Amino acid sequence: LYRNPRSRRLIIELGTVLRLTLLPTSPLPRDLVSFDVGPGNHFLNQFVHRLSQGKYAFDPSGHFAVQGQQDEEILSHWSSHPFLLQSPPRILDDQAFGESFIESSLAMARERRRAAKDLLCTACHFVARCLNEALTRFVPEPSPADEVFLVGGGMRNGLVRKMIEETLAPRQIRPSIDVGVPEEIRPAAHAALFAYMAMENLPVGARALGAIVPGSTAHWDRWVCNLADRFDTDARRAA
Repeated sequence: LYRNPRSRRLIIELGTVLRLTLLPTSPLPRDLVSFDVGPGNHFLNQFVHRLSQGKYAFDPSGHFAVQGQQDEEILSHWSSHPFLLQSPPRILDDQAFGESFIESSLAMARERRRAAKDLLCTACHFVARCLNEALTRFVPEPSPADEVFLVGGGMRNGLVRKMIEETLAPRQIRPSIDVGVPEEIRPAAHAALFAYMAMENLPVGARALGAIVPGSTAHWDRWVCNLADRFDTDARRAA
Protein backbone atom coordinates (compact mmCIF):
# COMPACT_ATOMS: atom_id res chain seq x y z
CA LEU A 1 0.00 0.00 0.00
CA TYR A 2 2.84 2.41 0.80
CA ARG A 3 5.75 1.27 -1.37
CA ASN A 4 7.04 3.61 -4.08
CA PRO A 5 9.32 2.19 -6.83
CA ARG A 6 11.08 5.59 -7.11
CA SER A 7 11.85 6.54 -3.49
CA ARG A 8 12.24 4.95 -0.07
CA ARG A 9 9.40 5.46 2.36
CA LEU A 10 9.68 5.46 6.13
CA ILE A 11 6.51 4.57 8.04
CA ILE A 12 6.41 5.57 11.71
CA GLU A 13 3.47 3.93 13.46
CA LEU A 14 2.68 5.40 16.86
CA GLY A 15 0.11 2.96 18.15
CA THR A 16 0.13 0.74 21.22
CA VAL A 17 3.86 0.46 20.54
CA LEU A 18 6.14 2.60 18.40
CA ARG A 19 6.97 0.72 15.21
CA LEU A 20 9.28 1.62 12.33
CA THR A 21 9.11 0.28 8.77
CA LEU A 22 11.50 1.28 5.99
CA LEU A 23 10.14 0.39 2.57
CA PRO A 24 12.83 0.19 -0.13
CA THR A 25 12.15 0.80 -3.80
CA SER A 26 12.68 -2.93 -4.31
CA PRO A 27 9.66 -5.23 -3.75
CA LEU A 28 11.88 -7.95 -2.26
CA PRO A 29 11.01 -8.81 1.37
CA ARG A 30 14.69 -9.25 2.32
CA ASP A 31 15.29 -5.55 1.63
CA LEU A 32 12.57 -4.40 4.02
CA VAL A 33 13.41 -3.13 7.54
CA SER A 34 10.66 -3.33 10.16
CA PHE A 35 10.75 -3.65 13.96
CA ASP A 36 9.29 -2.39 17.22
CA VAL A 37 11.20 0.72 18.28
CA GLY A 38 9.86 1.00 21.83
CA PRO A 39 6.77 1.85 23.87
CA GLY A 40 4.00 3.97 22.42
CA ASN A 41 0.48 5.03 23.36
CA HIS A 42 -0.09 2.31 25.95
CA PHE A 43 3.01 3.42 27.85
CA LEU A 44 1.91 7.07 27.85
CA ASN A 45 -1.69 6.24 28.73
CA GLN A 46 -0.69 4.14 31.74
CA PHE A 47 1.01 7.16 33.30
CA VAL A 48 -1.97 9.41 32.56
CA HIS A 49 -4.43 6.92 34.09
CA ARG A 50 -2.35 6.40 37.23
CA LEU A 51 -1.39 10.04 37.79
CA SER A 52 -4.97 11.27 37.29
CA GLN A 53 -6.29 8.48 39.56
CA GLY A 54 -8.41 7.16 36.73
CA LYS A 55 -9.95 10.50 35.77
CA TYR A 56 -8.25 10.49 32.33
CA ALA A 57 -7.50 7.55 30.07
CA PHE A 58 -5.09 9.56 27.91
CA ASP A 59 -3.55 13.01 27.61
CA PRO A 60 -5.67 14.88 25.02
CA SER A 61 -3.30 16.34 22.42
CA GLY A 62 -0.44 16.15 24.95
CA HIS A 63 -2.07 19.02 26.86
CA PHE A 64 -0.72 18.01 30.29
CA ALA A 65 2.70 16.81 29.17
CA VAL A 66 3.54 20.05 27.37
CA GLN A 67 3.18 21.92 30.68
CA GLY A 68 5.89 19.83 32.37
CA GLN A 69 9.67 19.60 32.20
CA GLN A 70 11.65 16.50 31.30
CA ASP A 71 13.79 14.83 33.94
CA GLU A 72 17.09 13.81 32.36
CA GLU A 73 17.95 11.31 35.10
CA ILE A 74 14.67 9.42 34.69
CA LEU A 75 15.05 9.63 30.92
CA SER A 76 18.56 8.14 31.06
CA HIS A 77 17.36 5.38 33.38
CA TRP A 78 14.57 4.41 30.99
CA SER A 79 16.95 4.52 28.02
CA SER A 80 19.05 1.73 29.56
CA HIS A 81 16.15 -0.73 29.28
CA PRO A 82 17.44 -4.10 27.89
CA PHE A 83 14.87 -4.15 25.08
CA LEU A 84 16.33 -0.97 23.57
CA LEU A 85 19.76 -2.59 23.35
CA GLN A 86 18.52 -5.50 21.22
CA SER A 87 19.19 -5.51 17.49
CA PRO A 88 16.26 -5.89 15.06
CA PRO A 89 14.20 -7.77 14.25
CA ARG A 90 12.50 -7.35 17.60
CA ILE A 91 8.97 -7.32 19.01
CA LEU A 92 8.10 -5.52 22.22
CA ASP A 93 6.71 -7.82 24.90
CA ASP A 94 3.58 -6.54 26.66
CA GLN A 95 5.30 -6.67 30.04
CA ALA A 96 8.54 -4.93 29.05
CA PHE A 97 7.15 -1.51 29.93
CA GLY A 98 4.19 -2.84 31.88
CA GLU A 99 2.83 -2.40 35.38
CA SER A 100 6.05 -3.11 37.29
CA PHE A 101 7.97 -0.65 35.11
CA ILE A 102 5.31 2.01 35.65
CA GLU A 103 5.37 1.43 39.43
CA SER A 104 9.14 1.77 39.66
CA SER A 105 9.03 4.91 37.51
CA LEU A 106 6.38 6.50 39.73
CA ALA A 107 8.49 5.69 42.78
CA MET A 108 11.55 7.27 41.17
CA ALA A 109 9.56 10.40 40.30
CA ARG A 110 8.33 10.71 43.90
CA GLU A 111 11.89 10.38 45.20
CA ARG A 112 12.97 13.18 42.88
CA ARG A 113 9.92 15.28 43.87
CA ARG A 114 8.76 15.49 40.30
CA ALA A 115 5.23 16.66 39.45
CA ALA A 116 2.86 14.52 37.42
CA LYS A 117 3.20 16.80 34.39
CA ASP A 118 6.99 16.45 34.54
CA LEU A 119 6.72 12.66 34.36
CA LEU A 120 4.29 12.86 31.44
CA CYS A 121 6.62 15.26 29.64
CA THR A 122 9.56 12.91 30.27
CA ALA A 123 7.56 9.96 28.93
CA CYS A 124 6.84 11.83 25.68
CA HIS A 125 10.52 12.72 25.31
CA PHE A 126 11.39 9.07 25.90
CA VAL A 127 9.19 7.89 23.02
CA ALA A 128 10.87 10.40 20.69
CA ARG A 129 14.34 9.47 21.96
CA CYS A 130 13.67 5.78 21.27
CA LEU A 131 12.88 6.65 17.67
CA ASN A 132 15.98 8.80 17.29
CA GLU A 133 18.23 6.06 18.71
CA ALA A 134 16.66 3.41 16.46
CA LEU A 135 17.09 5.54 13.35
CA THR A 136 20.72 6.26 14.22
CA ARG A 137 21.69 2.67 15.05
CA PHE A 138 19.58 0.43 12.85
CA VAL A 139 18.36 2.27 9.74
CA PRO A 140 20.56 2.84 6.66
CA GLU A 141 21.63 6.45 6.18
CA PRO A 142 18.44 8.37 5.30
CA SER A 143 18.21 10.69 2.34
CA PRO A 144 16.49 14.10 2.33
CA ALA A 145 14.47 12.74 -0.59
CA ASP A 146 12.99 9.95 1.51
CA GLU A 147 9.28 10.22 2.22
CA VAL A 148 8.09 9.87 5.82
CA PHE A 149 4.59 8.94 6.96
CA LEU A 150 3.27 9.09 10.53
CA VAL A 151 0.30 6.85 11.29
CA GLY A 152 -1.53 5.61 14.37
CA GLY A 153 -3.58 7.18 17.13
CA GLY A 154 -0.52 8.74 18.76
CA MET A 155 -0.18 11.22 15.89
CA ARG A 156 -2.86 13.26 17.70
CA ASN A 157 -0.48 13.89 20.60
CA GLY A 158 0.85 17.30 19.62
CA LEU A 159 3.97 17.15 21.81
CA VAL A 160 5.12 13.72 20.61
CA ARG A 161 4.35 14.63 17.01
CA LYS A 162 6.41 17.82 17.29
CA MET A 163 9.41 15.94 18.69
CA ILE A 164 9.15 13.26 15.99
CA GLU A 165 9.06 16.00 13.34
CA GLU A 166 12.21 17.52 14.84
CA THR A 167 13.90 14.11 14.88
CA LEU A 168 13.13 13.54 11.19
CA ALA A 169 13.86 17.07 9.96
CA PRO A 170 14.41 18.23 7.25
CA ARG A 171 12.16 15.53 5.86
CA GLN A 172 8.48 16.52 6.03
CA ILE A 173 6.01 14.14 7.64
CA ARG A 174 3.06 13.24 5.45
CA PRO A 175 -0.34 11.72 6.35
CA SER A 176 -1.25 8.31 4.95
CA ILE A 177 -4.19 9.79 3.04
CA ASP A 178 -1.60 11.21 0.60
CA VAL A 179 -1.13 7.71 -0.79
CA GLY A 180 -4.81 6.81 -0.67
CA VAL A 181 -4.76 5.05 2.71
CA PRO A 182 -7.07 6.91 5.13
CA GLU A 183 -6.16 6.26 8.77
CA GLU A 184 -9.65 4.82 9.38
CA ILE A 185 -9.24 1.93 6.92
CA ARG A 186 -5.86 0.60 8.13
CA PRO A 187 -7.34 -2.04 10.53
CA ALA A 188 -9.63 -3.29 7.76
CA ALA A 189 -6.69 -3.38 5.32
CA HIS A 190 -4.67 -5.44 7.83
CA ALA A 191 -7.53 -7.92 8.20
CA ALA A 192 -7.90 -8.23 4.43
CA LEU A 193 -4.17 -8.92 4.00
CA PHE A 194 -4.27 -11.63 6.69
CA ALA A 195 -7.21 -13.25 4.91
CA TYR A 196 -5.34 -13.11 1.59
CA MET A 197 -2.26 -14.68 3.20
CA ALA A 198 -4.36 -17.54 4.53
CA MET A 199 -5.82 -18.11 1.07
CA GLU A 200 -2.31 -18.11 -0.44
CA ASN A 201 -1.08 -20.64 2.15
CA LEU A 202 1.31 -18.15 3.75
CA PRO A 203 2.16 -18.55 7.45
CA VAL A 204 0.66 -16.10 9.92
CA GLY A 205 1.95 -16.21 13.49
CA ALA A 206 0.01 -16.70 16.69
CA ARG A 207 0.81 -13.13 17.79
CA ALA A 208 -1.24 -11.77 14.93
CA LEU A 209 -4.31 -13.97 14.92
CA GLY A 210 -4.28 -15.99 18.13
CA ALA A 211 -3.82 -19.17 16.08
CA ILE A 212 -1.16 -20.46 13.72
CA VAL A 213 -2.19 -20.60 10.07
CA PRO A 214 -0.23 -23.36 8.26
CA GLY A 215 1.93 -22.30 5.38
CA SER A 216 5.42 -22.20 3.97
CA THR A 217 7.82 -19.27 4.29
CA ALA A 218 9.11 -20.25 0.84
CA HIS A 219 6.02 -18.53 -0.60
CA TRP A 220 6.87 -15.13 0.85
CA ASP A 221 9.10 -13.77 -1.94
CA ARG A 222 6.73 -14.90 -4.68
CA TRP A 223 3.69 -13.47 -2.91
CA VAL A 224 5.18 -10.08 -1.98
CA CYS A 225 6.72 -9.53 -5.42
CA ASN A 226 3.45 -10.45 -7.09
CA LEU A 227 1.50 -8.14 -4.81
CA ALA A 228 3.96 -5.27 -5.39
CA ASP A 229 3.66 -5.74 -9.17
CA ARG A 230 -0.12 -5.52 -8.90
CA PHE A 231 0.04 -2.28 -6.92
CA ASP A 232 2.55 -0.80 -9.40
CA THR A 233 0.29 -1.72 -12.32
CA ASP A 234 -2.75 -0.16 -10.62
CA ALA A 235 -0.75 2.99 -9.85
CA ARG A 236 0.31 3.37 -13.51
CA ARG A 237 -3.28 2.93 -14.66
CA ALA A 238 -4.48 5.54 -12.16
CA ALA A 239 -1.80 7.98 -13.35
